[in-house]
Amino acid sequence: MIQDNYSASIWPLYTVLLSDSTSVDLDVLQVGDGGSAFWFYEASRGSVRRSGFLETTWNSGGDNAELVSLSTDKYDERGVGDSTDLSIEALNVGSDIVLRATSVNSWTIKYKRLLI
Repeated sequence: MIQDNYSASIWPLYTVLLSDSTSVDLDVLQVGDGGSAFWFYEASRGSVRRSGFLETTWNSGGDNAELVSLSTDKYDERGVGDSTDLSIEALNVGSDIVLRATSVNSWTIKYKRLLI
């Protein structure tokens, strides 16, 4: 039998509320010497639900970040309802990497982040 040794304190759960027709910064990371971050998320709006995995990496100058997104909204046969109104992107803002969500609808977004 495999025993789960997961501890909630290793990966805290964050919850962010997104209001109608707004953008919200879900997470902000300092650039430092460069690095990578991984987010596991779930977004819900009423009976609509979407989940996904985001990964990004950036250079030490903070002038370049790349985001890869794998989520249930990319496939018609996965997810629950239409979540195409929600966009999530990684941006370079000053000396920070910002994970930003934008939508015309209200969403509740929960995520866990691993920073390397």
